[in-house]
Amino acid sequence: MSTADDSLAIYPGGDLVAKGLSDLAHGVKSEEALLLMVAGPRLRGLGIAVREIEGVIRPYEHALYSAIESRLTTDAHSAYNALIQRIVSFANSYRGA
Repeated sequence: MSTADDSLAIYPGGDLVAKGLSDLAHGVKSEEALLLMVAGPRLRGLGIAVREIEGVIRPYEHALYSAIESRLTTDAHSAYNALIQRIVSFANSYRGA
């Protein structure tokens, strides 16, 4: 982990953000990268540069859900909601820092 990753790790969900940023920088369409694209406007408002992966069609929420659904044949909805809750927790705590 880099120093930037270490600084994000102090926030709830910071691990997701660090992995998502790394994946976006390398053009990897991971669940974490898609999650950051979903939360991009809010994260950019917090000063976090969130790239987008070319070829991912909006709404990004659908792409994220599809990725989760391909990994989990059941409970995709719960997993999706859990990721959304974690990124909201991150944004709320990062904003308050």
